[in-house]
Amino acid sequence: MKASEFSQLKQSVNSLSPKQKTDLEKYLLDPKSQPQVIKFLEQALDACPHCQHDAAYKWGTSKGRQRYRCRSCGKTYNAFTGSVLNGLQKPEVWEQYCQTMVDSKSLRAAAKECGINLTTAFNWRHRFLKLTDSLMSKQLEGIAEMDETQFKYSEKGSRQLTADKPRKRGSDKAPKVKVVIGIDRSGHVVDDVVGHFTLAQLKANFLPKFSGDVVLCTDGHINYEYLAKQEKINHVVLNQSLGERVKEKVFNIQTVNGYHMRLKQWLAPFHGVATKNLHKYVGWFRWF
Repeated sequence: MKASEFSQLKQSVNSLSPKQKTDLEKYLLDPKSQPQVIKFLEQALDACPHCQHDAAYKWGTSKGRQRYRCRSCGKTYNAFTGSVLNGLQKPEVWEQYCQTMVDSKSLRAAAKECGINLTTAFNWRHRFLKLTDSLMSKQLEGIAEMDETQFKYSEKGSRQLTADKPRKRGSDKAPKVKVVIGIDRSGHVVDDVVGHFTLAQLKANFLPKFSGDVVLCTDGHINYEYLAKQEKINHVVLNQSLGERVKEKVFNIQTVNGYHMRLKQWLAPFHGVATKNLHKYVGWFRWF
């Protein structure tokens, strides 16, 4: 590189944001380093995506990514084969784009910051959101808190609305959907978006997530009481309407209520999320 070109390069570096300078420093120290999302996919790879056989061996590299060959079907693959990120370009920008989602930035702001097209930003968002479907904790153990919170039903982005009548902006008459969240003292989180909060849904979606020694802390909702009684789960009820916040200095539901508050604060800058995609955003918040 000529001296004049190097001088221009230094001037360009001075115009970078603090975050971009940090990323550049990391790249210079380790140019082969990969975004965290790629490392996650590498770590999660445990079977052949073609035949699900778990016997494979390394088969060279391609574009800096490790490839494998299955001993059962003989096909080759890498961590992206069969994943929702397969086929996406510019992996060097993925981590920066993920950060814009963590920061609740709009699609236009994310596209501008990452130097990508608005349509690309939209497609990437929903590809990355799909990753969270497989990132839920497997079990709640020990003392676990459970409670539900409400969001307005939304058909944002739909070309054909199914609602019977339009409603005025800011109206409280909109139908609601509930997000049920369980969290234990070790930080394991499980969640589900439900249209109608029923005992059957509670059993189907959460019962397999309870370990044998779990102690469930909830408010006085009848579904929790029936679930605990029928399945013989240790259950502590806190009557918040009477100002009961803690029992025996140990049992409370303040952690899950705080989680609800942070979730809503994080979702607020998105100016509404379509109900059909709400579980993806809840999962993205859970991941981070």
